[in-house]
Amino acid sequence: MQITNRRSQESLECTLDTKPQGSGSKLSLLAGIKEIGHVVYGEQGSDLRIRWIENSMKSTYKGVGSALIDTLKKQCQQNPRLTSVSLCCMDEDSAVFFYNKGFRFDGEGASSKNTLMDNLQQNPNFPMPDDIFLMGEMKA
Repeated sequence: MQITNRRSQESLECTLDTKPQGSGSKLSLLAGIKEIGHVVYGEQGSDLRIRWIENSMKSTYKGVGSALIDTLKKQCQQNPRLTSVSLCCMDEDSAVFFYNKGFRFDGEGASSKNTLMDNLQQNPNFPMPDDIFLMGEMKA
């Protein structure tokens, strides 16, 4: 798996390592023996649920979160019991990242949130309404 060094623009070969973590698993992205990011996840009903995702070297490496999410999406597709990857987005900046990775808001208010995200994707200067917060349940 390849990620990019933001400073040198060089590609870096990385490996994945999965270990049990509580009632779920921890998937780590490693550059050599150094962890540069991880995601904690577990099955929740028919979802592969992301509980926590972290790019611990965000200022240095580009593509860590994408690599972790893409790996979970592949795992979900390969398991007939699972229908989607889900998470609870806790901040609006992250919502843009997850939306670009194919996640859509789910549940109460999802339609207006997804419409707003579509509008923001087409026009970054689109006015943000005061009554819609781009946080909450998302699925891919």
